[in-house]
Order: sequence, then C-alpha cells, then structure tokens
Amino acid sequence: MTVTESIQTFFKRYTDFKGRSSRVEYWWPVVMNFVVFMLTLMPGTVMFMIGETPPSFVWVLLALGGLYYLAVLIPTIALNVRRLHDMNQTGWIYLGVVVAGALVNFIQLVATIVIGSIKGTEGPNKYGPDPLNPEEAVASVFE
Repeated sequence: MTVTESIQTFFKRYTDFKGRSSRVEYWWPVVMNFVVFMLTLMPGTVMFMIGETPPSFVWVLLALGGLYYLAVLIPTIALNVRRLHDMNQTGWIYLGVVVAGALVNFIQLVATIVIGSIKGTEGPNKYGPDPLNPEEAVASVFE
C-alpha cells in the first residue's frame, strides 16, 4: 500500500470500526496528522509560550489546525480500533488507553497539589535551612 492509498483509505473508512488495518495503513495517517500538527498548531503554541502576541496568520493556522483535528478525530479512533483488531485485540482497549491517559494526568495534577500543600519539615534538614526560620542553627543531620 502506498502513502496515497493509505491516506485515502484513512478517509474512506471514516467510521469503519470493523475489520483490520495494517501497519502501513496505520502509520502513514499518523505521520500525516503529526505533520499537520507541526505546521498548524506549533507556531501558535510557541508564540504563546514565549509570551508574544501571535500575528493574524498564526490565529488562522490555529483555527485551521483545530478544525482539521475535529475532522480527523473519529477516523483516528476508528483507525486505532482497526489496528487493535489486526493484533487480535478488542477495540475497547483503546477506550481504556484514552481514559487511563486522562486519569494519569488527573492523578498527577492532584499529587502535585497535595505535595505542594503539605507542611514542610520544621527546622533545617539535609537539604538546607528552614525557609520560614533561616536563622536557626544547622541540624545534627549535617554532622
């Protein structure tokens, strides 16, 4: 299967959650989606990260990239399900992967908030003096 055939199949089988997809049929659309991401979403992301106001063409690229990803959301899910079918696995595994990814990010966010909220050690410890009372003598940990 050529690159063109692979991408055409990606769009022809837009909502086909049955059957199988080979690795070639899977990877060329993945590469295509990555390239579109790099060309449309990354310039705006970089502009926001460095604190610059993006020019008008960047806003147009962001809008086009967002519309593109909305358009390929369902075929991407279908492609992943068919790829799992090719490996003799149920397509429901993909749902588990998506949910687990969301949960891991949520758990990481909660853990960061909890760690940031726990009271620190009173007095100096092996990493330095107490930031709330820096005049206090060095602890016996250093001896």
